[in-house]
Amino acid sequence: MIVPLLIEANFGAWQGLTHSEIDAQYPGARQAREADKWHYVIPGGESYALVDARARCWLASRRHAAVTIAVTHEMLSRTMQGAYAGLTQTDTLGCSHRQDRIYWLHDGQIAELLC
Repeated sequence: MIVPLLIEANFGAWQGLTHSEIDAQYPGARQAREADKWHYVIPGGESYALVDARARCWLASRRHAAVTIAVTHEMLSRTMQGAYAGLTQTDTLGCSHRQDRIYWLHDGQIAELLC
């Protein structure tokens, strides 16, 4: 089942572009995003703050199963981990999201499991 709150972050006008293409079409935008990665909204897309709001909403939603498995992409995974563990924005941005791992959120802890 696809859950709209868990969809990949929207990169708007940057979707599908290389860094070089972004730099050519939006001079200085990547640097502006790096300067305030949490709040910078990609043109037509989302910021980490907006994705964090989705993650928090999903975490607060009622689920009917004892165990829920959610498959996400990097931005949503980081914000979900941060929201779950009560991390600061800086610590949330530093959360891991390796492609060969499962992140198990349980009892207020986050465990990283090797696949």
